[in-house]
Amino acid sequence: MDWLLDRIGGAPQLGSLGFSYPFDLGAYRPLDRAELEEANIFVEGELEKNFVISAPGAQLNKRSGRLKINFSKRSERNIVALGLDSKMRGEIKFGGRGNCLYDAGRGDFHCAAPLIIKANLPSDDCLIFIGKDVTANGLFVSAAHGGNILIGEDCMISAQCGLRGSDMHAVFDTRNFDLVNKGASERRSEVILFPHVWMGEGAYVIKDSIIGPGSVIGAKSLVTKSFEDGRVIEGVPAKTLRRNAGWHRSFTPDRAELEVLAKRLKLYRRVYLDSV
Repeated sequence: MDWLLDRIGGAPQLGSLGFSYPFDLGAYRPLDRAELEEANIFVEGELEKNFVISAPGAQLNKRSGRLKINFSKRSERNIVALGLDSKMRGEIKFGGRGNCLYDAGRGDFHCAAPLIIKANLPSDDCLIFIGKDVTANGLFVSAAHGGNILIGEDCMISAQCGLRGSDMHAVFDTRNFDLVNKGASERRSEVILFPHVWMGEGAYVIKDSIIGPGSVIGAKSLVTKSFEDGRVIEGVPAKTLRRNAGWHRSFTPDRAELEVLAKRLKLYRRVYLDSV
């Protein structure tokens, strides 16, 4: 798994508060088809060249919902890593080599909401990281051309949302044939949701956008740039509507709950400021 650790090491946020993962991925074990199907995980393609690995002590037989993983004929050295009590369901498609989708699984918040995704990794050397206790009612996530998509812990994602890390196709000037989006193809693009971000229904975040912790993205918004922590953003393209904002999963939290959350957001903010 050394190559996997090297790939994860290319994302400096990982390992910090809100982006925790096990440094000893060697303790994870590969699952065979029988074990996967018992856990309601169904694989199309070669498991000899690709891997689905699970955290020690994970109770996959208690999973609910179906997860389909498709490895294309070209695929090799791709990994799906399932953390403790992963509840991810939906579909993951791999079209290239050396990609990783990591779901950290259950954390300290024990949220019962689902994690429903449709993930696409069509090229090589991409990373999709999903932190602990992330919930999603229907997220499309696409990473390509060596890019990273990172979702910090305790993010709450509504239905019909999307994170797209690449244009996927060239845009050019018809007068001189210069590539308009060439720069993005020459480096790794990133989409990062720092911990405790809420995406409203139908919101979309595209390449080279970093959203600070505690932020709220309004329904149907299109995020085309980065925003600092504690922002309420909305619109097409999204703009800041409010600063110094926070949100709670409960509709009627008491003051004590808000004070605990505010302390946690301050810690997340330190990580955010250290990495941007």
